[in-house]
Amino acid sequence: MGRETIDVVGARTNNLRDVSVSIPKGRLVAFTGVSGSGKTSLAIDTLHNEAQLRYLEGLSPFVRQYITQRNRPKVDRILGLGATLAVDQRRLNRNPRSTVATITGIDGHLGLLYSRLPGIGAAPAAESGDGPLTTAHFDRNTPEGSCVDCHGGGRALAGAGGPDHHPPGASALRGRLALVREVAVGGARVRAGARREAGRGPRPAVAVAA
Repeated sequence: MGRETIDVVGARTNNLRDVSVSIPKGRLVAFTGVSGSGKTSLAIDTLHNEAQLRYLEGLSPFVRQYITQRNRPKVDRILGLGATLAVDQRRLNRNPRSTVATITGIDGHLGLLYSRLPGIGAAPAAESGDGPLTTAHFDRNTPEGSCVDCHGGGRALAGAGGPDHHPPGASALRGRLALVREVAVGGARVRAGARREAGRGPRPAVAVAA
């Protein structure tokens, strides 16, 4: 059986002074103390940093060359340490169009995964005659994955009837106003022209760009 505790011996990270402590596993443990007493230095800069280093050491040299190197914490030894996950209180740089994928940075990995799945990438594309989907089709910063009808603005202004037009003085590229066209509600993507839904006729939709 594995160790029942995480044993830290001689931690000297930041303001720690030869701290030795045994932390029980399988329990909720809280580090308390006044500001500057070393709570973050022990939990994040020592334990979490060491766990991340051990994980990176298990990767191939080819992968490690693309990863920013970390400095090993100043500690004599740590025993019984497994995988860790750090959750801090830093504010995220996000905007109204942010999603869980863009905030966490997994959107690129999801695009790669979706492009490889036959039920999402290859099969539906073959049926539509558009060819196989690639990672570019799931990247909002590429022509294949961006919204062609809103010029990257995120929203499209659509109305029933009338040709596509931009009112004088408005710039669609700057997000002030998007295209005016007839669209279908419920389609996977906004396209020029109306599409019929099952049992329903084409319906106009209106959305104003931010």
